Amino acid sequence: MDHITSLFTSGDGPSAIWTAIQETPLPVLVPLITITAIPVALFTLYRTYAVSPVLLIYNKSPVSITIYDSRTDTTKREDLVEYIKRKCPSLFGKDAVFRPTPWLANGHLQTACSAIKGFEDLYQIDYHR
Repeated sequence: MDHITSLFTSGDGPSAIWTAIQETPLPVLVPLITITAIPVALFTLYRTYAVSPVLLIYNKSPVSITIYDSRTDTTKREDLVEYIKRKCPSLFGKDAVFRPTPWLANGHLQTACSAIKGFEDLYQIDYHR
């Protein structure tokens, strides 16, 4: 293992790494490659295929909201959809995709997490009819 540790102390660059790989015994090299390659491959597959197109569905005449501009101390009315398009351009267009986090990769895991965690004390929302 001394030849692997010398990689980090010597300044020989990529040629030293290749030499160390060639000198490393196979029983040591295979687990090292496996430990490194499997997570990288899984992450690459996840980032490539775990995408969903974003499609926002809204009314033909969306609600208007009042926007306050603190710099000019004025207010203006704007459609909510136009406001979202302006503030979150990644949600609109042909390139709009959703990439979930790896630990909550689908709706089932997201629902289970919210049921287990219980956000009642974190988000106090008053629901009434």
